[in-house]
Amino acid sequence: MDTIEAIYARRSIRRYEERPVEPEKLTELARLAMAAPSAMDRCPWEIVLVDDPGELAALRAILPFGKFPAPAAVIVCGNMKRGIPAVGRDFWMQDCAAAMENLLLGATALGLGSVWLGVWPLRGIAEKLSAHFGLPPSVIPLGVAYVGYPAEEKEPRTQYRPERVHAQRMGPARPARPVRPGPEARARGEAMMEALRGRRSIREYTGEPITEDELITLLRAGFCAPTARNTRPWHFIAVRDGNTLGGIADIHPYAKMLPRAGCGIVVCGDRAIQPEDEYLALDCAAAIENILLAAHGLGLGAVWIGVWPRAERVEELRGYLSIPETILPVGIVAVGHPAEEKLPRDSFDAERVHRDRWQ
Repeated sequence: MDTIEAIYARRSIRRYEERPVEPEKLTELARLAMAAPSAMDRCPWEIVLVDDPGELAALRAILPFGKFPAPAAVIVCGNMKRGIPAVGRDFWMQDCAAAMENLLLGATALGLGSVWLGVWPLRGIAEKLSAHFGLPPSVIPLGVAYVGYPAEEKEPRTQYRPERVHAQRMGPARPARPVRPGPEARARGEAMMEALRGRRSIREYTGEPITEDELITLLRAGFCAPTARNTRPWHFIAVRDGNTLGGIADIHPYAKMLPRAGCGIVVCGDRAIQPEDEYLALDCAAAIENILLAAHGLGLGAVWIGVWPRAERVEELRGYLSIPETILPVGIVAVGHPAEEKLPRDSFDAERVHRDRWQ
């Protein structure tokens, strides 16, 4: 459970000590961000590490909601030259949101505090940030994470809401479960670092079902993700019926592993809470990444199956699972007991890490 408790422990921190963040820790955060999954393994990230006082002051002047005096910042960007073209272009946002969530969790594991400040899809702010930091036209800043040693303490929490969890199709809610007490911070940090470095996408499964407790734990992890303005717009459809899983596999070209996995979690955003689909995609991507990491921590395997922004996938899944028009299905997590082993992979690319400005 250490990885799960580490996910609970991550909180948005806005007050920082004055001492600087060591350069090697900033580099490690970039490494952990690049360990995130991405659509078709395109890894479209670019990372700008900022700890120069003048550049931090300029960054604070650009961000209307980012005046916090952190000693460092990490700008997570998407490079359109590396992303999926045409109808799949907007997958870059979910890829970079997963990278950002890895970074935030990694900061917690390293004893740092952090907070995610949204840039995209606020195009005016993105343009100002790009101009100041010299980003090329093909690179879009998704968001900024302020990072530093925390000068405030916040208790671990899960924001689990059973009325947002549906069985098989949109409908019945699941009962709430008690939150287990967590281990010491050091053990949490070590477990989270192992999960961030060791998580891999698993597509082969034994067929053994996951337990109800494991499912609830995964859902709780999803509810711990950060969201724009703390709106928490998620709905989760937990699918374990074999016929329903088979039906999803029939309509989605990359979901053939679902029946063997034995469980699919459809992660959706509520347009009545957050009307902007791009924000819903970011919020849901962070939740999906938490679920993937929690699955690894439980000894399970999981893989992210993309839905939005492919309109035909959205509409087919909407019709099959009786999802209302006000609810946007963003992605599916297939999860089960792994029938394959994959070694940890270091996806770090130093050429995509830039110091203070694009260089």
